[in-house]
Amino acid sequence: MKNKYKVLLSLAFILILELSFAQSRFDLGYGSGYSSGYCQDKANCISPISPIPPIPSVTENSDSYKDGYNRGFKDGLQNNKQETRTRYKTAKPKFYNNERNSNSTNEILLMLLKKKRETEEKVNQDFQQVYSEIENYEDNNSEEVIKLKTEYLNKTENLANSASEILKSTNGNYKHLLNLLQDIYDEFYEKVQ
Repeated sequence: MKNKYKVLLSLAFILILELSFAQSRFDLGYGSGYSSGYCQDKANCISPISPIPPIPSVTENSDSYKDGYNRGFKDGLQNNKQETRTRYKTAKPKFYNNERNSNSTNEILLMLLKKKRETEEKVNQDFQQVYSEIENYEDNNSEEVIKLKTEYLNKTENLANSASEILKSTNGNYKHLLNLLQDIYDEFYEKVQ
């Protein structure tokens, strides 16, 4: 009977110790954030022991390390600012954020799509400009110049028709495509003169 009481008492004692030292992810984040915030803008800083973490607010999650970190960072930064000494200033505070925001991802994708369309329009304009300059080149009814015009107009059309395959093989390198177009243009004017 005595042994049963000892075992029960030992188990109860261990359970109480376990519960008293247990920390949530919020508490762990708060301690880490407090140290980072307190030492923000301080060279060779030794952070103090963080205070007891507060209870998470309604907008904060007790299982979120990020929420605890951000709250601790703000508190540490505030306690750091209470000192009157002027310290060496480094970077502005950065808050820990490991989540992806779908709105910002969509904005980035839209921006990239817009940039791609602008580049495609510029390439189209360059093709049209080269084609029209070769087509409108004054030939003075010279058969040789007319032949060259026809040859280089065909080269320009072939390059335009194979542009998508060239872009695929160069991983979307529009500069390579424009260099090929520039080569056709330069070659035409070298041969004409």
